[in-house]
Parts: sequence; C-alpha cells; structure tokens
Amino acid sequence: MNLKKLFAFFPLLIPIWEKVPFDSVNTAVPDAPYYADNASIKMQSDYLMKTQDSRLRSKIAVSLAYSDNQAAIDALEACLQDEKNDYVQADLLNALYNLRAQGSCRKVTLLKSLLKSQNKSVRAMAAALDLRATNDLSSVYALLASESNEYVINFLWSEIASGKDLAKHSRDSEIDGFLSSENPYQRAGAIRVAAMKSGEPDKDAKIAKFLSDKNTMVKAALAQALALRDKGGAGLLEKLSDDRDVTIRAFVASSAPAPDRLQIFMKLSNDPDDEVRRLSCVSLGGYKDADAINSLIARIGDKMLQVRDAAEASLIRIAPGQDVLKRIGDELLETKESRASAVTILGALKDKRYSEPIMKLLVSLDEAEYDLIRRCITALGELDFKESWKPVSERAGHKEAVVREAVASTLGKLRIKESYDTIIKLSDDKSVNVSTQAFESMGWIADTYFSATLLAAIRKTVAEYPADNRSYACWSIARINVASQDILNQLDALCMKMVLKIPMSPNTYDVDSVRISALFALIDLGKKDPVAKEKAENVLKAFLAPPRNDDAFSSMVGDGLKDFARQAKAYVNNEKPGQVAIKTRTPLFIIEETRERNAPPPAQK
Repeated sequence: MNLKKLFAFFPLLIPIWEKVPFDSVNTAVPDAPYYADNASIKMQSDYLMKTQDSRLRSKIAVSLAYSDNQAAIDALEACLQDEKNDYVQADLLNALYNLRAQGSCRKVTLLKSLLKSQNKSVRAMAAALDLRATNDLSSVYALLASESNEYVINFLWSEIASGKDLAKHSRDSEIDGFLSSENPYQRAGAIRVAAMKSGEPDKDAKIAKFLSDKNTMVKAALAQALALRDKGGAGLLEKLSDDRDVTIRAFVASSAPAPDRLQIFMKLSNDPDDEVRRLSCVSLGGYKDADAINSLIARIGDKMLQVRDAAEASLIRIAPGQDVLKRIGDELLETKESRASAVTILGALKDKRYSEPIMKLLVSLDEAEYDLIRRCITALGELDFKESWKPVSERAGHKEAVVREAVASTLGKLRIKESYDTIIKLSDDKSVNVSTQAFESMGWIADTYFSATLLAAIRKTVAEYPADNRSYACWSIARINVASQDILNQLDALCMKMVLKIPMSPNTYDVDSVRISALFALIDLGKKDPVAKEKAENVLKAFLAPPRNDDAFSSMVGDGLKDFARQAKAYVNNEKPGQVAIKTRTPLFIIEETRERNAPPPAQK
C-alpha cells in the first residue's frame, strides 16, 4: 500500500471539542486521496498502447488522471506520441491538464504539432499545456489569431487571464489585433487581459473605447476585469455602473472595495435590480465611512430580504459607534420594514440599551411573524437580558423549529433556573436542530440538574434516535464535569460495546462521532475522577491496538476512528497531534476491472 503524507486530512478534533460538540458533520472523514504507483501506471499505459479499442484507450487515459503521480505525465505523453485518434488524443490531453499540479509536460514539440488538430478540445488543451510548460505566449496568440471556435477562444483567454504574470507579460502588439477583431469572443478575451495588465486603466484610450462596444459580453468582460483589480479603473467603473445591462452593473457592484469606488457602491445600492443592490451592500461592508453606513442603513428597509440581510451583515461587520446604534434603535426598531434587521444588529453588537424594547417587541408579536420572533429571541440571548427568560420560554411551543431552536439557545445563555425544565423539554424535540441545541445549552449552563436527562439521552441507543443527540449529550456531560457510575459505565459502553439497536439486524457499534464524543468525555471527567481516567486509558488502548483478523472490535475501528483516538491521546497529554501518513486509494483502473470480470469463479469447497 502506498502512503502519501498530508498536513490536515482528518478533522482536527481538539479545537472543535474545546468550543462545540462533535457531530456527524464536523467529524466527517473525507474520502482517501487517489494515488497510483509507478508500476500501476506502467501497466495501464502499456495496455493503452497495445489495445486497438479506442474506447478502452480513452477510459484508461481518464483513469490515469487520478493517479496523482508525476510518472503518469511521462506515461501519458508516451501514449500521446503514437496516438492517431483525435478523440483519444483529447482524453490524453485532458488527463495531462488535470495532472498539471504534478508537473509540466516535457514534449513541447509534440504539443505544438497538435495545435493544428481538427478537434477543438485537442487544440485548446495542447495550447494550454504548452503555455504552462514554456510560459511562451506566442504559440497561444498564434493559434488564437486563426481560431474561430468559441470554446477554444474562451478557454485560452481564460488561461491567459488566470495568471497575472501571463497577462502582465503579454505585449501590447500581441493584444491589439484582437481588440479590433470582428469576433466578440476575441474582443472580450483581449479586453479582459488588457484591463488586467494596464497600469492606469482610466488613462488608457484603447480600453476606454470599449465602453461603447455594441456587444454586452465584451463590456461585461471589461467590467469583470476591472472589478478584480485592487485599485485603478474607478473612472471606467463609474461609467459602466450606468450601463443598461444588469450583468455589467452587477460586476461593478462586486468590485473590490477601494477608496475611490465608495461613491459607485453608494449609487448602486439604490439600483433597480435586487442583486445589484445586494452586491453593493456587501461591498459597502469594506468601509468605515459615514456615507457607507448611511447607505447601508437605508437598505435595511429594502423590499427584498436578501438585500436587507446583506446590509445588516455589512453593518455588523463595520460595527459602527454608539451614536449610529442609537439611531438604529430609536428610528428603525419602530419601523415595520426595518425592525427585523435592527433587532439583529443591536443584538449582535450588544447594545444593551435596547434590551427591554426588544423584549416588548417579542411579547407583542403574532405567532405568524416567526422570523422576527426568532430574531428577537436570539438578540435577547446575545444581550444576556435575563429578565426576558419568561417571554422567551413561552415561545418554546412555537410550530416553527427555528423559533424553538432560538429558544433553546437563548435559555442556555441566560442560565435561569426556572427555565431548565423548558430546556429539558426541548431536548426531546422532533427537530434534531432543536434537540441538539437544547443539549448544548445544558453544557453551557453546566448544572447537575441536567445529569439525569443526559444519561437518559446517551442510553437511547436505537437507530430511530438521532446519533447527534448522544454526541451533544456527551459534550455536556463533560462540561458539567460531575458523573455518576451509571454515566461512566454508559460512556464506556458507547465506546466499547455493540449497543446500537437496528431493526431486524444484530446490534452494532455506535457511529464514530458518538464513540469519540464518549471518549473525550471520559478524558475530561478523568482529570478529577480516577475511575473515568482508567476507563479512558482502556478505550484509548483498545482503539489504538493493531487490528487482528479474528477480532470483531478491531474491524469496527476504522482509519477515521483510529486517527481520532490518536488525537485523543494527544489531548490527554496536552499536546498537539502530529502529522500522520494517510492511506491512499488506487484509482478505478479499467484493466483491473476487466481482469476481475473475466476471472474464473473460485473452486467450490
């Protein structure tokens, strides 16, 4: 088995555990990376050069693209040397292009000879690979000069524009001919590169004339290139911001924030198109100016939710001063169109002057206004307004899960004893988002009042009960840091025994996120409890032991759980987990598939 070292392949658990519980998402292990050794690559390429079936040759070429080994580049180039079928050539070149991170092609002369192919994919890929191998733009520009296929034109101009150095080193004499081309795809590509390489686009007459180009795609390419620049081109962007085409205005609105572009974003924040206004609000979040703040305040009353949300997020990002927050609280909290965003902003920026008005607003709301109810409840938790615990608790039976989730979260932040039973009730909610939030809130509060509920949750080892509930309960048990013998025994069972009941099937081990949550809980409890410490040590020893063929337990400790245990050991020792070699997987090679399919059946015993 070949091994390849990666820096961070498995999720890094310790930073997660220190902040939030484990779940099925944050402990998900990605598929192992592909890798083929030199011998496997040689076997594939040898067969590719021998077989007369062009379909097989193409499939082998595609599979070699996943080899993640520079040896495949040499093998594919050798195959390309003798290949006459242009469809197979295209697949070979595509494979080489996909392997470009492993190295460049060496047979540049071969690539140049393919620039005259009748196959558009062959021409495009050969030119791109030649460019990456030589950094010589002359061949690409020569091909473009005679090219009429839209795909090839767009692909090659994108290749040039994708590298700032390539665009920068393009000579004006090479680009000028394309700027005056009758083909709009050529003009679009050329103006994109010209705008990228220009020192001062606003003073470049060749670029300015494209403001009046009759083709929208060309002007959009100019707007896109200027928008990507960190600075320069504000004059051109200002003129493009008045264009009738919404796509062009959207590119302008998404420009990188720069001091001389502020007025453009302010103007476009009033654009008739919803998406242009939204993008402008996002861009305005990069400024601290009063004018930017005023423009954003105007948009939190926008008719479109997406625009209001963008303005709201930008104001939170800017974090304006107390005078601005007072204006938001005094003027907008009472305005129906703006109050939802005002509540969220005041809560996120923790302006406690408006805690009581937000609570009063919550009390006055009808059940149908669930989004505003959710925002009010969330804000009251962020403001730590303990007097609000009762009206917040009264919303625990709301029909919308997002409201109940907000209730569970806010009650966890307020830590009011009288609300504990409401949290317990929400931990049995049919919505997993609500129940897991309730269990997490128990950990925030860290009161032994919840211990019996948490024990009951980790004992519910049935397939119908959400596994994340057990994971979150383990985290909260660790935060309370007081455990009975029953809790310790159940945590140990989650790690070591087949406790999960599945209908019409034998019991099996719980999911990895639960098992590793139980182990981390035992480790935390073991810092004070010698029994928990001994159990944690025994689990670690079992998880890290070499697998045995006759051991059913070893078969249920996969690579992911084994690495989690390695990290848990580092957590015990107060260390950072070091690097580890990752097992790779071999690409699905067609030759091996054929061999297995044609193999004789095993002899009967």
